[in-house]
Amino acid sequence: MKRALEYTVKPVFKVLDDTASEYPDRIGFIEPGKGEYTYGEIKNLSDLLAAKLLKDGLSKGERVLVFLPNSIEFVVSYYGIQKAGGIVVPLNTLHTDRELQKYIPLVEPAGVIAMSDFSEDRESLSRLGGFKYMIQAGSDSFLKTLGEQSRTGVYFPRINVFEDLAVIPFSSGTTGVPKGVALTHSNLCCNIQQIIDAHELFPEDVFINHLPFFHIYGMNVLLGSPVFMGARQIILSGFEPEVLLDAIESFGATVLFTVPAVLNHLVKHSDLSSRNLKSLRFLNIGGGALTPEIGATFTSATGVTVNQAYGLTESSPTTHANPLARIKHDSIGLAIADTFAKIVDPRTLEELDPGKTGELWIKGPQIMKGYYRNPEASRETLVDGWLRTGDIARVDDEGYTFIVDRLKELIKYKSYQVPPTELENLLMEMAEVVDCAVVGKPDEEAGELPVAFVEPRDRSVTEEYIKDYVAARVAPYKKIRQVFFVDSIPRATSGKLLRRSLKIRL
Repeated sequence: MKRALEYTVKPVFKVLDDTASEYPDRIGFIEPGKGEYTYGEIKNLSDLLAAKLLKDGLSKGERVLVFLPNSIEFVVSYYGIQKAGGIVVPLNTLHTDRELQKYIPLVEPAGVIAMSDFSEDRESLSRLGGFKYMIQAGSDSFLKTLGEQSRTGVYFPRINVFEDLAVIPFSSGTTGVPKGVALTHSNLCCNIQQIIDAHELFPEDVFINHLPFFHIYGMNVLLGSPVFMGARQIILSGFEPEVLLDAIESFGATVLFTVPAVLNHLVKHSDLSSRNLKSLRFLNIGGGALTPEIGATFTSATGVTVNQAYGLTESSPTTHANPLARIKHDSIGLAIADTFAKIVDPRTLEELDPGKTGELWIKGPQIMKGYYRNPEASRETLVDGWLRTGDIARVDDEGYTFIVDRLKELIKYKSYQVPPTELENLLMEMAEVVDCAVVGKPDEEAGELPVAFVEPRDRSVTEEYIKDYVAARVAPYKKIRQVFFVDSIPRATSGKLLRRSLKIRL
């Protein structure tokens, strides 16, 4: 029988405030080499930021871009914007001007909080957005300036947790056009409690948070869950094997949530077996498929259990997880509490029997309200409250789900999504290219590498010239890693690109 939870549903910022009220002097956030902060200090700083935003003219429901790496500044901005009634729009700090031009018009942000040393980016952001205000973060002056603020005479707006949006992270479709995912306070708050239940997390846990907070995995699983419990989190700004392993040992980390590419790097690390990782209760993989052999190698070297979970931006994100006592290493696990899943024939939309392969559909309190200002895409993805994941899966007789393939054509490079159409459109801007196609090439470390098949105008164009052209216009994770020159690109009589016929050549 489906397990049900008794939820405490409240605004996301109230999660922080309630924890700070109960544990004001507890160290909740440590940024190695920079400082440590109690829950009471973070609550106070977020209060002051909210007051500043309201004094600067932010209205309830307006969007604020957060263009920051993992940091205390991100944490304060995340909760402060929401306290002021604003909606957080987190953006990848690697995005170029060209990419930002796609995102900003969709949300029409009122302001931006960006790194203080991104002067060129701030100027370009200002040109793109026409913002009411810009706040420079990423330095001691940001927190110091907040500490000099006052919230006297400022009243925070009331929040309808079921209707008001907390964040708008982006998810790309197969067309490469960004879609803003409208997540309410209730979506995020409920999923945090589902995550804590599914992963058997405790207030005594110590999280090592190296995945980006601007991604829903880092934002709600890594940042949100420990705040709800009053647990401690160690904030890292990225992944370096030595830094991550040192942090696990130094801080006695008990849980590590990460992605397949990171696990691959750790397994190949020269002195992994000599490291003392016994404090870890488990390592969880999300954001991509886990290779059971890699997980087994890590467990053999460290004694640490590896399991797998599943989620999407559209589901806040977690929908499935493996119970720690009953792990099936090639499965994404069972649907978590209050989450319903079914396998549907993507052509007939009829539900299929257990064991049959079809599209995975999901329903639960964590499912998005819809795509922001995109009713057509919302109607295509949400059907009677069910979220169409675009992933092809099957369910065994014990209810465990296995991802087989995916309908979507997104390339999954490490924890990032790379829309092939975006790269194809860029390649087609080149005079030297007649036709092209971009597909994902399987890779043990990265998951998939973006590679291009190109029909050149003449043979004088080189692979390096094409790769350099693309690299100069996209974030590093979207770069073309290899170019194959072909006489023609396979297409159906309708003109539809036949990607599968190219992928089988790899």
